[in-house]
Amino acid sequence: MSKKQSIVALSSTEAEYISTSTAIQEAIHLRKLLSDLGHTQKHPTTIYVDNQGAIKIANNPIANRRTKHIDVRYHYTREKIEQKEIKLEYLPTTEMLADILTKPVGKNIHRKLVPRITGDSRLRGGIRTWKDSYWEQS
Repeated sequence: MSKKQSIVALSSTEAEYISTSTAIQEAIHLRKLLSDLGHTQKHPTTIYVDNQGAIKIANNPIANRRTKHIDVRYHYTREKIEQKEIKLEYLPTTEMLADILTKPVGKNIHRKLVPRITGDSRLRGGIRTWKDSYWEQS
């Protein structure tokens, strides 16, 4: 989900940490919903983050001068990591599938990500258009 943050972040790391907290809230909600439907997860849900600093803040339970100003509600991330409900993994920005849906990306990244989203191996890194399909049928 793409959502405007209602708080001012002092750095990109802090902004990522805050948005990660929001993503974790959604993931926990979905875990509970699945559990209510009889599909309890035994392993932590993986959340991919493209900012290594945000992952370090989440995994470090000790507050320091760089993180003491971050609101306590965003440290929900730390709590869920400690409870082994969530785990954070680094994924470079160029590999983030959600980016193609939330912001403009270059042609090369677009060609690489579309087949991964659609699962269509026929795309082979390119974009099929209605013209391609039309000429193949003729």
